Amino acid sequence: MTRQSFHSAWDAWTPRREPYNTLFNESERKRFFSSQYAYNTKKRTVVITAFENNLACLGGLASVTRYLPHYLAAQGERVVFISPFYKNIAAVKNARAAGEIAELFSNQHCVLAGFRRNITCYQHNRAEFPCYYIGCEDYFAPHNHPYGYDNEARLVEDALAFSGIVPFVLNRLHLTNDILIHCHDWETALLAVSSKIAVLEGILKSVRIVLTLHNSYDAGLPAGSYKNCFGREVAGGTVLQASIPFCDGPLTTVSTPFAFELMHDPLQTGVYVGHLQSHFTMNPPVGIRNGMFRPSPRLFSAKDFINARHGDREVFETKKNVFYRKLIEILSRTRDDRITGRLTFPGDSMQVPIFFMSGRFDIMQKGYDVIFHAFKRLQRGLAKLIFSPSNPYDTANSSDYSFFVECACACEGDITIWPFFIPGTKYPYFIGGSSYLVMPSFYEPFGAATEGFSCGTPVIARGTGGLWEQVQSAYPCVIPSYYSSILNDFTDSNLPPTGIVYREEFSGEQVDEEWRRILSSSPHDRMSSDLYRAMVDAACDALEKAVTLFHDKEKYYRLVMHGWHSLDKFNWNDTIENYRRIYSYAERNML
Repeated sequence: MTRQSFHSAWDAWTPRREPYNTLFNESERKRFFSSQYAYNTKKRTVVITAFENNLACLGGLASVTRYLPHYLAAQGERVVFISPFYKNIAAVKNARAAGEIAELFSNQHCVLAGFRRNITCYQHNRAEFPCYYIGCEDYFAPHNHPYGYDNEARLVEDALAFSGIVPFVLNRLHLTNDILIHCHDWETALLAVSSKIAVLEGILKSVRIVLTLHNSYDAGLPAGSYKNCFGREVAGGTVLQASIPFCDGPLTTVSTPFAFELMHDPLQTGVYVGHLQSHFTMNPPVGIRNGMFRPSPRLFSAKDFINARHGDREVFETKKNVFYRKLIEILSRTRDDRITGRLTFPGDSMQVPIFFMSGRFDIMQKGYDVIFHAFKRLQRGLAKLIFSPSNPYDTANSSDYSFFVECACACEGDITIWPFFIPGTKYPYFIGGSSYLVMPSFYEPFGAATEGFSCGTPVIARGTGGLWEQVQSAYPCVIPSYYSSILNDFTDSNLPPTGIVYREEFSGEQVDEEWRRILSSSPHDRMSSDLYRAMVDAACDALEKAVTLFHDKEKYYRLVMHGWHSLDKFNWNDTIENYRRIYSYAERNML
């Protein structure tokens, strides 16, 4: 067990009988509690449930659903993965047509309490562990990604349907005993309730539930919606308020700093999860960080780093320069009407650092607009900026996108925007050829800084969430007072630097009100907030320091080397060890 993973008091969690008193009558409670003794830890099957999968994804959760089951199975666990079958998403339809996904059973009438639906179950033929997708009448019908509805109510309906279907599917798969369901995010959290109803109805015999939050998202649960589906009401106005009390073990999230922020950061407590604070008090979130999402690419070899330790940095410069030149070639040769702005380079192009930002287009979290405001302040020609939002369907339909286009036009030759998925054959050149990966998130549960390090690219990050764990700053960084001593392990000045961490210095009161003002405004108007201006000032200072550091090759390539070596601490085996401790704790729980 890594010390960082369990800074939060995971053993402070205790089981609660009170929620069961409102959901079940006395006879049902006796039956359910007695069923718990039938659970056999040695025979458990871990069922991973998530709304993202390899064929339908938006963020990092899809990667977790690929690696977590793999490493659980590698350590001897029996593992099953269950996710919705998104009939309208192109990758799903293509996999079905290619025979990757086969129909296991169809037109089955699923009944759980008052919930009745016709369902179809598909099996992924090429998965290394049992992998099933559930189709259901008019549900799971977004077209672009799993959350791609115009109306959040549709997503809540999908979540309710999924919680009713999964116990039935497990029954059909002859998985009824010793089931440990590991739910991921709010969309699958209602299984904490429906699985217990399934035990009373004889669909499942013994089950435990644990929940991991990969973000701050929650959704309203309309009054009567649960009763309409399952014949009884559950307390709580949101999905997580209804679900967390019925979890059988400590609540987890994907980094220790983010677990702490959920209970202390004004952005979280005042904007996103204020309504969950009483639940967090009873079930404090525990941080378990992810491992690496992808193997290290072939940009550098182990031998390169052995040589570098002896003072030979030329191999770094040589290989980075190859990727740099290849990136410039791709940028200059690619013609696509969706691209805004073209980068221009002086004759000695190696003297201009390139900043690279990519990820989900989400101005409520990712902070991309802060970097655009900051970049505009730099002397023109001093650096270049590439921005690639990875969800073009959301980007194109967003009125906020015009801000980024206007900035690119104002900084002609210095900013280019590629608002689409960069092909896998080109992406390594983008991240490996860039001088810095930039991550300016307002909050970041885990983050993809390790992706930059694995490609030999240092990271510029706003100090928040999992980025505190991943990036060691080459310069001192402001640390808000509410962190207390939680960051001591992550901000040790004696640790070798891997990039630049910045944080705004803001002494104003009512920080949560400042956040609400920022998040309710478009990127055009956010500079009216004192907090936002402080973020832009800090980001601009970080970019200027990054430019200076880039030209000091000795220091810059030390960042490259230290970043690559820091990947050793993001080990999936450690992640699995900690999750298995949570599983065992949930299994020992007897109400």
